[in-house]
Amino acid sequence: DMPDLEHRALRDTDLAARNIRVISIKRQKTIIPNPDGDAIILPGDTLLCFGEKRELSRLMPKHRVSLDAVPFDSITK
Repeated sequence: DMPDLEHRALRDTDLAARNIRVISIKRQKTIIPNPDGDAIILPGDTLLCFGEKRELSRLMPKHRVSLDAVPFDSITK
């Protein structure tokens, strides 16, 4: 969960200012590719993002897998 992002449009977050790009949003069984700034982040959404590791790690909940542990080929499949 990301309470500081939930129920906000992407354009109303600080992600772009932190050079984080949202590639897609997974919402239950639906994938929203290349979401625009009007896309609302809802509780339970999974965001696939691109950006600097330092900035991305600040988004990751502490109980999640670290960025180092995610094999690149598993992301590209």
